[in-house]
Amino acid sequence: MTLDELIEALNGLDAEERLARIEQLVGEVSEDDLAAIRDAAIEAAQAYIDEVPSDEASIARAEALAVILDAIDRRTGDAETATEATEAEEADLEATAARAASAEEVAEPAREGELVAADGAPQTQKASNQMPIPLAQAASVAPTQVTAGERTDRVKHTVVAAGDLPDYRGGTELPDTKAIAAAVQAGMTVVSRSQAPGVRQGLCSIKREAPDHLNYTGASDWLKVDEVTNQKNLPGKSLVAAGGWCAPSEVLYDVCPIPVSRDGMVDLPTITATRGGVKYSRRPDFAPFWSLVGFEQTETDAIAGVEKPCFEIPCPDDLSECRMDIEGICLIQPLLTERGWPEKVEEFVEYAMLAHAHRINARRIERMVDMATWAITVPGPVRSPADNTLPSTGYTVDDHGPGAFESLLSVLELQVEFFRYSMRLSRTALLEGMAPYWLRGLLRADISKKLGIDNRWGIATDEILDRWFADRGVRIQWVYDWQDSMSEQDPAAFGGTPPTKWPEEVSILLWEPGTYFALQQDVINLTGVYDRIDLQRNIYTRLFTEEGFAVCARCGRSMLITIPLCPNGLSGSQELTVCSTTA
Repeated sequence: MTLDELIEALNGLDAEERLARIEQLVGEVSEDDLAAIRDAAIEAAQAYIDEVPSDEASIARAEALAVILDAIDRRTGDAETATEATEAEEADLEATAARAASAEEVAEPAREGELVAADGAPQTQKASNQMPIPLAQAASVAPTQVTAGERTDRVKHTVVAAGDLPDYRGGTELPDTKAIAAAVQAGMTVVSRSQAPGVRQGLCSIKREAPDHLNYTGASDWLKVDEVTNQKNLPGKSLVAAGGWCAPSEVLYDVCPIPVSRDGMVDLPTITATRGGVKYSRRPDFAPFWSLVGFEQTETDAIAGVEKPCFEIPCPDDLSECRMDIEGICLIQPLLTERGWPEKVEEFVEYAMLAHAHRINARRIERMVDMATWAITVPGPVRSPADNTLPSTGYTVDDHGPGAFESLLSVLELQVEFFRYSMRLSRTALLEGMAPYWLRGLLRADISKKLGIDNRWGIATDEILDRWFADRGVRIQWVYDWQDSMSEQDPAAFGGTPPTKWPEEVSILLWEPGTYFALQQDVINLTGVYDRIDLQRNIYTRLFTEEGFAVCARCGRSMLITIPLCPNGLSGSQELTVCSTTA
């Protein structure tokens, strides 16, 4: 296989497909052919180093050359690493055997050296008879050869050549400063020959290889922190070192788990629109048909020749229209921030996307409420006499109470019967309903205070509450992003500041199934934008997305009901308890 065949195989593929394809092709090429292809790729890439490509074909070829060289260097680098590891193991075994033989032949008695323990007490230890280890083998000493008292927190540094350095294979180790200087000179020679206004040339990389117990990478690595700070694992069984640690604290760059969920999203039937909206006919009101359609005629009318009335089926004047709006999000980000703290960047992006989802949910609910056919407010209890005193002869006027739970169920069942009667619905017809999550807690608080209810502190589970609503003809959807501080942008609303009592009223939306449906665009655009002007400022657009959406009302009616509430556990024939009101 030749270089041109490799480039041709990558044409028309996206970035992810390119990586998978080139890995497969490079793996099938022999080592001799691989070296020839690499030399040819370096020679071909030299033209683009000397002169920055400007047309699309040259840019595509330059990108393909970079992908091919990177894949070849990864393969040859892996092979060299495996060979070097094998040679290092053999050298270790030979060095160990030589030291063991030398120790047996040496007749000189061992000298005793004085060591200082962590607690300050002197200790004596016989010095081991070990032959000097050559510097080249020092880095390959196995961990089992570390003697007591030696440091185990040393970090090994390795300098390797960059992948695009002329005459060097990517990942080639540079053992000393002389080799590093030669590599830098080779790279800068390429830069000096270029006529481009700006050239970026890789030189070398410094790899730090720390022991595993000192690598903090996130996930469950907090266990490593516990391990290295455990008193039992430290010299002298103490966390206190003479003179203090001296060094500043290490920064842990991992982030906290994200607790925000996608719960509480309103569930609507959804259709996709390829254009800006849809037009449709609405369902007619049933009540006019009662008085307009049909006739009754007596025998006298028939003899008299009274004309029977007929009604012409009308043609709708115009169709209802529902147009989509655009919801989007745009995030820009400094280039250095992404490289320096990628975990924090990903955390911000995820929080932003979750907030965006809840904002769209709030707007959908707002549209549904705005399109309600009716909006009513149920009057609260009225105390007689009007001065709100509590004489033994006084009484309370309350059409649905007393009690928050009883009032709520009474109001909902009243409206269910209204819907059924006004359209002559089936007696088993259910209405859809929507209420904020916090209403569940308020109802439980009210039920738990009522007397005469078995297991009153545990009976009102979420499932039991839903069943009680369904028994009265309502299937409730519990939602976030409605009647709370974020959706209303009011710190005094629920969820803003720590509350001292439950809200004094709640709004519930009821609708016939099929009344509302959601409209969405057929494509959601997710884009990362690298703009020349922004790149000059070291920023780029990390995420840009926009989506068309709408909420439409078609085949049904809806009602917004506002109900006053006081979860004091009051029931009929009990002593009256008056709820406080907000000043």
